[in-house]
Amino acid sequence: MRTYVYLLLFIFFIQPAFSEKVSTSTTRIIFVGDVLFVNVSSDPFKYVSEKIKSADIAMCNLESPLSKSGVKSDKKYVFAGTTSCVKTLECAGFSIVNLANNHILDYGDKAFLETLDLLEKNKIKYVGAGRDIAYARLPVIIEKNGIKIAFLGYSNTIPKSFYAKKDNPGTSPAYESFIKEDVKLAKKNSDILVVSFHWGKELETSPHKQQVKLAHLAIKYGADIVIGHHPHVLQKIELYQGKMICYSLGNFLFKSKNKKSCESIIMECNIEDRKIKKYVFYPVIIEEGIPKVKKNKVTEKILSGLREISNIGEISGNSLIVKN
Repeated sequence: MRTYVYLLLFIFFIQPAFSEKVSTSTTRIIFVGDVLFVNVSSDPFKYVSEKIKSADIAMCNLESPLSKSGVKSDKKYVFAGTTSCVKTLECAGFSIVNLANNHILDYGDKAFLETLDLLEKNKIKYVGAGRDIAYARLPVIIEKNGIKIAFLGYSNTIPKSFYAKKDNPGTSPAYESFIKEDVKLAKKNSDILVVSFHWGKELETSPHKQQVKLAHLAIKYGADIVIGHHPHVLQKIELYQGKMICYSLGNFLFKSKNKKSCESIIMECNIEDRKIKKYVFYPVIIEEGIPKVKKNKVTEKILSGLREISNIGEISGNSLIVKN
């Protein structure tokens, strides 16, 4: 019941503040993978910000809190960015982030809540996490060019202690019952629905059966696009019932010694007349943790590899195009 109350409040009172109506024929959304602000330069998006800013909406997975003010978690890998990184996100052109992941509470509730405050203050929307479970399950609905685009986010990773509860902050777990309820409600109040999942096994280049199950479930109940991250490598894309699934976009701003983890993509979705017309995939090389859009033998291999494992789309110049 609490979730429904939050949703009604959101739809009628909060969401209109995010609206922006402009008369234009095409709306473009850009999606990228994992963003981690650890030991990066002062301008880590300088080679890709032009592409990101060209979109009406740009989304990434923010892989850590932007604060160290809390208590460090007792786990092998613990990450945090500085509070100034929120301005880096904003200046790069990101308008919404997914927080449903296995690192956003690495420094506990205090750092997590400070991160929420920072994002809100800088007008960057977030999904997949909140001050309690009802809040974490809320969609964000952004109106651009007269089109309502809804976003939901879920974590299917451990630690489960990061999952939000009735009276505790945290992430939204990818429970099938939650997905069914949330997706159906969000779809009723939007033209296009995007569902983001943090899932799968690290460094696995093929999606796990649970990823496939959850993606298909989300589409069954109304999702138009499913975006995945966490494996740190690219996985196949799939058109399921005419809807796009990106099982793993890979890393984006992320240092890694693994060669495969340094190959990534930017996915662009083109919407016309409230319908998705095509998807464009641009290859990205990550050098010293910094994403770069290039055209060379490596990026050609990224595109041809994605085309081969997915068996959809046509390569045109420095992109893979999938028409709906």
